[in-house]
Amino acid sequence: MERSSRATSEETGPGPGARSPGKVPPRTLPIQTEPPADPRPDGAPAWRSLLAGTPREVLARLAQGDPLGVRCVVSRRLRSGSVLLDADRVHLRVIARIARSAGRYHGRPGVDDWVDGHVLQVIGDVVREDHESARTPTPTDEESSDAFLALASPLGLDPGSMRKACSVFNVLPLADRAAFIDLVLRNRSLDDLSRELGESATQIARRARRALDAILGSVRSPAEPRKPT
Repeated sequence: MERSSRATSEETGPGPGARSPGKVPPRTLPIQTEPPADPRPDGAPAWRSLLAGTPREVLARLAQGDPLGVRCVVSRRLRSGSVLLDADRVHLRVIARIARSAGRYHGRPGVDDWVDGHVLQVIGDVVREDHESARTPTPTDEESSDAFLALASPLGLDPGSMRKACSVFNVLPLADRAAFIDLVLRNRSLDDLSRELGESATQIARRARRALDAILGSVRSPAEPRKPT
């Protein structure tokens, strides 16, 4: 979905005493870095050679040097979708999925589009799984990943809470997610974003604030009163 399709409906903005998203120290997650350069050199092995054999054999090839450029596609899709997930986790899921379906691929659609489709499917699956699993207190290995650690620290949260917060964040409207990531994680200028999107700075700030409220609200104790906005 392109940025131009973001929702334009707005809610009441933050009050004078509300915490501004811009005051959160900027921190870049692994998924927010620039997409890596496509590792495939000229004359790279054709997809037929890469995808031939058993799923185990295909997986072994895909894990060596990233010959299909999966990491680049994962990074691009996480950025364009404004999704907070561990890119390494998504990458491993994608190449495993590709390895399992390699025997059913016969060149249509083109291999780049085929890989992109697998990436989108995995991202959607992981977002849904995390949103469901976050409703239970059972800890998982992902709670201590670098992605959660990097975001938890500036927000004053522990990695376990950040896992739950990200699961809530990732199902918010795209417009709210994108505004939060641009302003808080990428530390972009509100004025620059306003000019780029052709929208008022107030609208963009309110979107980022809604996302911040969702993150903090997801880890707030039920007995803890909600601060007035």
